[in-house]
Amino acid sequence: MKINPKLLDIQIPLKYIKGSTVISVYGTSGALFTLTQLRNWFNVPNANTWDFFVLVNNGDGSANPVHFGNCTWVGNTLYVVWDANIGASTSTRVNYVIFYVAL
Repeated sequence: MKINPKLLDIQIPLKYIKGSTVISVYGTSGALFTLTQLRNWFNVPNANTWDFFVLVNNGDGSANPVHFGNCTWVGNTLYVVWDANIGASTSTRVNYVIFYVAL
């Protein structure tokens, strides 16, 4: 299948927040944010999980050498997912950019 990407020249309202936080982790994922938090930060009380797009990376690979894969919503909680099983409860730094796109 051949994909022909096209640039759409439309104006989409876009807001973003960037930052860094330390979260408690165990296993292969850790809770990052809730939908309520994101709604409050962006001042969009009726937003849904599909209105937010998140990029993350490991903010301190020396302290916790796991490769972050991506994020996933489980219910109304956004989790960071990584490639290894962290066998003991610990903390790790997550750098993030959160985009809110009102479509």
